[in-house]
Amino acid sequence: PPVDWPCCLLSIDYTNCRDLAVEVNTQLVMADITLRVAFPPAGETHNHAPERVRSMALQMLDTVEKLHDALQGETLGDTVSALSRSRATMQTRSNRIVVFNLTYSTTFQEVK
Repeated sequence: PPVDWPCCLLSIDYTNCRDLAVEVNTQLVMADITLRVAFPPAGETHNHAPERVRSMALQMLDTVEKLHDALQGETLGDTVSALSRSRATMQTRSNRIVVFNLTYSTTFQEVK
């Protein structure tokens, strides 16, 4: 389905799970939380671009920084270890949509 811009798609991957206590079915889970933050084409950011165009295009970096400030060190109400950014990449797709892939690592105990 279509999305509103900018958009953020979230995925959670369990990168490692280890049994802690078999009798109570507890696992230590290491997880990566990846945000895919996408922006529509916003103009050029090079030094020859008009200031207004460059400023509008760079606003996406402000959004990414705000997301990082909110997530780095977050414990989600003490349910997980502090989130720690482990990767950050940017890609510009052929349709000029810009996607930032931000991955945060954490651990938590899961009891079943």
